[in-house]
Amino acid sequence: MWQKATFSNRTWELALADCEGLNLGGYTDWRLPTVKELRSLVDYSRYLPAINDTYFQDTVSSIYWSSTPATSASYAWSVNFKYGDNSYDGWPL
Repeated sequence: MWQKATFSNRTWELALADCEGLNLGGYTDWRLPTVKELRSLVDYSRYLPAINDTYFQDTVSSIYWSSTPATSASYAWSVNFKYGDNSYDGWPL
């Protein structure tokens, strides 16, 4: 299940904490997906966004953080759903 709201001007740490403390739809076990989970959602036959918009309506063609920390302390792994490119570079925190 996915929350449809998006947030800007958040740090990765705050996004993790917000998800973990969320109480929505009667559920309290919310979390950011792992980078592996996000990668599995990419639909390479689509772009702008590169995701099945039947299931994930209103997905913004943008970069989405995962819960997976990168090797550098100042980066977290992310997936870009603009074109579904396979360059999963860390995104600055």
